[in-house]
Amino acid sequence: MKRERRVLGITGDETVVVSVLYRGKLWLEALSVKRVKSLPQSIEGLIPPAFLDQAGLIVIDNEFIDRCGDIDVSKLLSLGRPIMVFGGAKPLNQEGDLGTIKYSCIEGSLPEALRAARKIFNEVRRIIGELKPEER
Repeated sequence: MKRERRVLGITGDETVVVSVLYRGKLWLEALSVKRVKSLPQSIEGLIPPAFLDQAGLIVIDNEFIDRCGDIDVSKLLSLGRPIMVFGGAKPLNQEGDLGTIKYSCIEGSLPEALRAARKIFNEVRRIIGELKPEER
């Protein structure tokens, strides 16, 4: 994998979805934070199309899949890009193994794009939690 390959990290829950596009492990290239009232059937409706077009690797947080339950991530396989689910689940696509993404990690085996997406998601959830009910 080239160092500059774009990696898309996705996490969230039933109300907030965070997508982070990283250039390898070097820098954050794009960020999308969406507040959703109801989840679509497919995850594709939650991610900016430009992110999907540019991503060379897609990493999805297993906690996001667990929190959303019915959301279908398998349609992303039709994009022809390696897809990994992190957090205990097996990859959706055998092409996306840990060896493939080692250059997208600063330390350990968690890609920087997903690490950043998780941090941003947790901060957004904290801020939403501090809002008055009528401001949410």
